[in-house]
Amino acid sequence: MSTHAYLRIESVEGGSTDRHHEGWIEVRSFTWSETSGAGAGGHAAVSGRVTASPLVVTADVSVASPRLMVACARNERFDVAELEVVQAGENGGRPFLRWRLQDVVVSGYAVTAEDFLPVDTITLRFESLRFDVVPQQPDGTPGSPVTGEVDFTRPSR
Repeated sequence: MSTHAYLRIESVEGGSTDRHHEGWIEVRSFTWSETSGAGAGGHAAVSGRVTASPLVVTADVSVASPRLMVACARNERFDVAELEVVQAGENGGRPFLRWRLQDVVVSGYAVTAEDFLPVDTITLRFESLRFDVVPQQPDGTPGSPVTGEVDFTRPSR
């Protein structure tokens, strides 16, 4: 299955021309993880908190790049950022994975070049996350989303 991913950070104009993601940032790759405070035997750690790593996204350098660099330098806060992964092809454009981040800061910005093709690495820290998986029905239509939400500023219990 061929997929495409797109990132939208409020007030940051990206270069995507996809009809469903016009003005979003076209994503090459991304990574994110969380770890719990559970100790050996599953007992919760003293803090009772889950630790979220930042969301790290790579994208080709675009019209969004200068704005992201400035946002990082100024420690600018954004209310919302969204990452969507869509299936390419005949039924394309429908997101089957969605992340909605709230209280977001661009905590890192870097440009690297492989074979002289510049690529942004964008690091986003955030306080809460909603993650949706949208299953596909046998007839190809989207099913009901399965959702998980975590506020990383609150204890996990």
